[in-house]
Amino acid sequence: MFDGTLHKAMKIILLERESCTATTQELSVEIDQRGLYTRKDGNAARAKQINARVRQYPALFEFAGPGLVRLLVSVSSDNAE
Repeated sequence: MFDGTLHKAMKIILLERESCTATTQELSVEIDQRGLYTRKDGNAARAKQINARVRQYPALFEFAGPGLVRLLVSVSSDNAE
């Protein structure tokens, strides 16, 4: 199991996509399926939580449309967390 944070799990998934974008729901499902992050209560991160994380890390993510998240950091920028 990945022992990182939700925003690190989001970044992993978005880096694997050609457009570096995904919906909050797609991120939620894929993070859960791959076991990249679970909440303290043992449940999967919800799309609503991912939405909040995008707003909390404006240097890493932006909304490209309603519910559509885009990664802003390049592959070589691993220090921006």
